[in-house]
Amino acid sequence: MIVESTVINEYLDEVFPEVSLKPNDPQARATMRVWTKAVDEVLHPACAEVTFSSCLRHRVKRLPPKEYEKFLASTPSLSITPQWRERRRELVTLGFDAPGLGEQYRLYDSYLDKMENTLAHQSWLAGDTFSLADIAMTPYVNRLDMLGWSQMWEQLRPQVTAWFKRIKARTAFEPALLNWCPPDLTADLLTFGRQSWPSAERLLAGKD
Repeated sequence: MIVESTVINEYLDEVFPEVSLKPNDPQARATMRVWTKAVDEVLHPACAEVTFSSCLRHRVKRLPPKEYEKFLASTPSLSITPQWRERRRELVTLGFDAPGLGEQYRLYDSYLDKMENTLAHQSWLAGDTFSLADIAMTPYVNRLDMLGWSQMWEQLRPQVTAWFKRIKARTAFEPALLNWCPPDLTADLLTFGRQSWPSAERLLAGKD
């Protein structure tokens, strides 16, 4: 069994080499891996905090008391982060008042800035060809879109806006990013995301 999405992506690229998703140029290939490394080490944990604080905590609170406690106790200590079990409880119980949450929102937002600056000079994140860097970043931009927060780029970042439009036009986007998501979760992400936007906007502005 092969685990971890970044590793799986590289494995699939090697197993199906007809259309390479790694740039030929060594420097561009290194740039690609900087993006995928950031996803694994920084952006994925931030996305978990954003998603739980804005939406998933509401779904957890629907559970009967015994199931609620069972859920909070079910996550292994070594998960998204070494302290994820305790942190998830904070996010579910405290929501936008969880300590340090603003840092995670602003960190997430900073990667949209990095994308904007990069895409001002090239078509894709690792150069002029679509690569594993774009694949790695797509779910994290899409998560914001599913929360109804596309104003984070549509009003401020034209290069990210154009990039995401190209991403969504790809034939694999809908089956890979949208169709797998249960309809009730898709609806909750949008409903609770829109309700949470004023709180998210406050944290993005540094008003913790």
